[in-house]
Amino acid sequence: MLPVLFSWGPIALYSYSVVWFLAMLVGGFAIWRRARDLHFEEEALFDALLIILGWMLVGARLGQIWVHWPEYSFEPLKYIDLLGRPGFWFEGGLIAGIIAALIQAKQRRWEKYTLGDVLIPGLVIAQAILAFGAFLNGSGAGWASESFWGLRFVGMYDKRLPVQLVEMVAFGGLYAWLWWAEGAYRTFGWYKGSKSEANSGFVTAGYFIGYGLIELVVSCLRPARVSVAGWRLDYLINLAIMAFGIWLMIRRSEMNYLKVWRSRQTNQKTRMNRRPGFTKPLKLGDDIFG
Repeated sequence: MLPVLFSWGPIALYSYSVVWFLAMLVGGFAIWRRARDLHFEEEALFDALLIILGWMLVGARLGQIWVHWPEYSFEPLKYIDLLGRPGFWFEGGLIAGIIAALIQAKQRRWEKYTLGDVLIPGLVIAQAILAFGAFLNGSGAGWASESFWGLRFVGMYDKRLPVQLVEMVAFGGLYAWLWWAEGAYRTFGWYKGSKSEANSGFVTAGYFIGYGLIELVVSCLRPARVSVAGWRLDYLINLAIMAFGIWLMIRRSEMNYLKVWRSRQTNQKTRMNRRPGFTKPLKLGDDIFG
């Protein structure tokens, strides 16, 4: 659509660079606003955020190399050639970002799920803005289509489905939902249970569920990004992300059936140990029938 906003001789201002800067600015502000409400130390959070972002970029680049290995092979100079061979694979950056965030939470003695709930809103709004940048840049377009919805991107002969706009709207909606849920999930009976205070992590789990669902739908509208031996792995990866989010939601909620099962097993063993015939002596007043 509009990959270059301005050019003058050898100098060019690329639209994706401008959008990337805007995404980091807006995303950082969303993180700062939430961290302020939870009384995080601003300087420490800023340092941690820079470290996490740096590792996300490294992970996304390594992911791009893995996904397009035949293009890079064993030529290290191509790995760092961002101008000649640009590209990042977001899922690789997401994995690296999770690991970096866990390390930062442990080193700074922050509750990891609380840190996740702080970082996620900024990440989602940044993804929505970056999707618009991809639309202007023409990267990540969908299947070829001569229908009304098809658009002609720079460098492409056929019209393509503008799935970047679908991602932009979807991630914008996910951000709005997470913003609402952040203030409401503490009142959800199925999540809070009988506790006086709900566990953190709802926003983090909700993001993984929403992200996996969005990308699962979008994957149906564009060519494969990850394939091995002719097998498309996009669907499997997105389903795995959704499953991880669902598992995390259950783990952090009072729907943790494994914890309930273990509690029942412990209670049953306690009752059995109090029955006649066991070596444990009974005290006066014990109910021998449990």
